[in-house]
Amino acid sequence: MKMPMMKCGHTAMAINGKKEPCCVICHGDPRSEIIDDLPELTGRLAKCGCGNTRESSIELAFFEYKGQDSLASKEMCKLCSYALTAHWPRWEYQILIVRDWFKHKNIKTDEIRTEHLPNKKAIEGYVKARISQLLSQTGILFSSGEQKGEIATKIYEAKAGYIKGPLPSGSEHDFVPHGIFKYDVFYCGCRGWD
Repeated sequence: MKMPMMKCGHTAMAINGKKEPCCVICHGDPRSEIIDDLPELTGRLAKCGCGNTRESSIELAFFEYKGQDSLASKEMCKLCSYALTAHWPRWEYQILIVRDWFKHKNIKTDEIRTEHLPNKKAIEGYVKARISQLLSQTGILFSSGEQKGEIATKIYEAKAGYIKGPLPSGSEHDFVPHGIFKYDVFYCGCRGWD
């Protein structure tokens, strides 16, 4: 089966649970979806980490297009090679959680994390999605004893605590898009396939 090119720039290398082609590198990223129009690969070369080069083709293993209008050309920094997101401000957030943790009932805990996001609206949406994710978790089941089969790590409540930011990104410069890369990328098998 010939695998399609994905919006993230990679060739699909796997099939997901719905029997659809997917990118094993960017799986879960909303940009990991099939594109209809292939980029122009004529005259482009792809390079493996070992230095081996071949003509660019979506037939190459783990192929990633890095030419005109690719995500890599737009979202990798020319100055430091970090992603665009690493240049976004950091936001620290807290989620207050009430949960059972095995034999300990109604424990009040919190989750404090830091994320790079472009603005306050984005971090608020992120925290809301994280709360939804926490509340939808089924938890771990007891595997033995009187409570065998009962949920041991149930989360009863999760709500936003605080959001701090924007904090400095950690980058010493503003983001500068890389632009077109000289080579696309692929894997030639030089380090084995297992």
